[in-house]
Amino acid sequence: NDRPIGSGSFGAVYRAFTDRNQFVAVKVVKLSANASPQQLQRAIRNEEKGVQLLTRLNHRNILKFLKTDRDHQGNFCIFTELLSGIAWPAFWRSTGCSLRTASPTSPDSALDYIHTRSPPVLHRDLKCSNVMLTNEGVIKLIDFGLAKEIAASMAANATEVVGTPCFISPEILDGGNFTDKSDIWSLGCT
Repeated sequence: NDRPIGSGSFGAVYRAFTDRNQFVAVKVVKLSANASPQQLQRAIRNEEKGVQLLTRLNHRNILKFLKTDRDHQGNFCIFTELLSGIAWPAFWRSTGCSLRTASPTSPDSALDYIHTRSPPVLHRDLKCSNVMLTNEGVIKLIDFGLAKEIAASMAANATEVVGTPCFISPEILDGGNFTDKSDIWSLGCT
């Protein structure tokens, strides 16, 4: 199927069937046409390392990352588990329920889990649309800002803030670095 099951400013997500007879989600990342080949390669290498780190995460409330690859057109792709459920904004609009009311599982434990890894992992893009409620009632953190990091690493101005303004912590808006506190601020905004 060539129709995306989701899309954002940095790519589209498709449902795919693997040679292991399982459905997965594939995020095809849009890369800047203005970037040099060296910038593209550096950005992709960095993100491949990031996904390798994320594939080691195993937590009930975190989307399972599987691998990176290139599609037949050479596009950078991130493979993850395929979730069945509803994105948090749509669920909230239809029910008015809070995260705590909607599910006994909590994204707080997922943040604690990633922040206490060695090395620590930061989500970097926590917002309502990156929280999903599965059909089984499990809250999952998805889209760890990988596509945004690719875009940021290719940006002409390295100090440019990349993200969703309403969910970015004040220190990031002031030019600071992402920390676990940035993720906690963003979760509070959801």
